[in-house]
Amino acid sequence: MTSAAELVTEFVEWCRGPGYKAPSTAEAYRQSLVNFVRVAGVADFATVTPSTLDFYVTRLKLATKLSDATIRSRSFALRVFFAWAHSRDRLPKNPASKDLFKIPGPREVEAVSVLEVKEIERILNVRQMPVRGPREPERFFARRAKRAAGNDDRDRALFAVTYDGALRVSETCALLWSDLEVDADGKASILLRKFKRSLHPEVVPLDHRTAGLLLLWKTVRRDLGIRGGSIFGLTVKGARGVFDRLWRLAGITPGRRRMTFHMIRASAATHASEAGMSDRDVQALLRHARFTTTERYLRKRTPEKQRRIRARFLFWNAAKFGQAGADLSRFSASGSQTRIP
Repeated sequence: MTSAAELVTEFVEWCRGPGYKAPSTAEAYRQSLVNFVRVAGVADFATVTPSTLDFYVTRLKLATKLSDATIRSRSFALRVFFAWAHSRDRLPKNPASKDLFKIPGPREVEAVSVLEVKEIERILNVRQMPVRGPREPERFFARRAKRAAGNDDRDRALFAVTYDGALRVSETCALLWSDLEVDADGKASILLRKFKRSLHPEVVPLDHRTAGLLLLWKTVRRDLGIRGGSIFGLTVKGARGVFDRLWRLAGITPGRRRMTFHMIRASAATHASEAGMSDRDVQALLRHARFTTTERYLRKRTPEKQRRIRARFLFWNAAKFGQAGADLSRFSASGSQTRIP
């Protein structure tokens, strides 16, 4: 009788045969089978039943770090393996056939946590108030207060760029001053040289307010003697710490929300959708390869709340709507395509 390890090895070698599976796919199948043997406690594949497979899938669903795609790919690896083993008489039956074992579909889409427009306004207006120690020399306090004010300018610029461009935290931290372009008319844009699932650079337009915050931070950092090509000079962990400090200083109550840096990007997408941008344009704004990922950001609210959001909408880049093909006339009481105050 062939052992489980020998059967897995033989299956992987078959997958690596000419004209069938790519080496990366064969390795993924091998890892899925090893995980199945470990989690389900299988010593012999001949003893596996549909109930064993259902138990394994249930354990995968309880693992919060696994995505739906990972669970489906591991389930599909089991189906391919058992079909191969049964067709070559290595196993007496196929417990993973289509009529006995169903590959789980995507779970119900959950809406992401977002910031309200008024909360974004409070974050952009937050200021540190350093307190002088009882024995701290005045010159030391003045130096510390100047540095704190500079950090405020940096943090507001970081928040504005991330929100205006709907950037990921890694994209924000990787920005360089050479990626910022400002033309003679004052229109600014940033160049994302590399972003997720793409090798081509992308130009992201910025609003004049965001450009002003960036140029202010550029002046402040020069006065503080900060050098380097990076705009913010922060790691991913440092940028997340900046956001934690901002929402705490702004007095924002988390409630049931998970306060993460990704909330800035999610808020930009949700506010754009609620203000009238089409779903496909939101997908282009977020640079998602699949629309199913974008659906998590498309929270639909009541018409009354949508009207209030349109009135207080803070998604500054009206030009971005025009480039995306959205109709701006709905945002203006007079019907003309003007910037939202």
